[in-house]
Amino acid sequence: MCRSTLLIYKGGICVSPQAGKLTGAPPHSRCSFLSAAREAQLTRANLLYRLAKYGGAAKAYESLLDGRDPGWDTLVNESLSYCYEGMGNFKKAAEVLKPVVEQSSGPLKSEVMRRLAMLYEQAQEPKEAAVYWRKLLDQPPDAALVPYLQEKLAAAAAQGKK
Repeated sequence: MCRSTLLIYKGGICVSPQAGKLTGAPPHSRCSFLSAAREAQLTRANLLYRLAKYGGAAKAYESLLDGRDPGWDTLVNESLSYCYEGMGNFKKAAEVLKPVVEQSSGPLKSEVMRRLAMLYEQAQEPKEAAVYWRKLLDQPPDAALVPYLQEKLAAAAAQGKK
């Protein structure tokens, strides 16, 4: 993947680091950039979500998943999980969020794991929720959060035994 400056102009133009000049990148190019069309699709999906049209937003976000750019897919998967959560499909929201945990680090990773645990709780999947509460406790958590995480883990474990 090239490290270029991103310029969006009529369907996608990027700066080539090798040549140091503007180049039109073909769709199969290894250069990563947002085309104007993809940016418009992303904006449309976000607007549908903000209007609480979660099904339409989910379809719009799904159309953006193509596997070409892991960073892009991370953004889209996280957004997609909010759509499924809005539709009440908590298990599917968690499933699309799982790859985000693997591709993130630091505070973002902790926040995504917390969200996953909560989504699994809402999906009535206490054993899955417990996995993420445990992972959060196993990391060096903020000392103020330890009692909360221990309580969540105990509650998930108790529900899982029912």
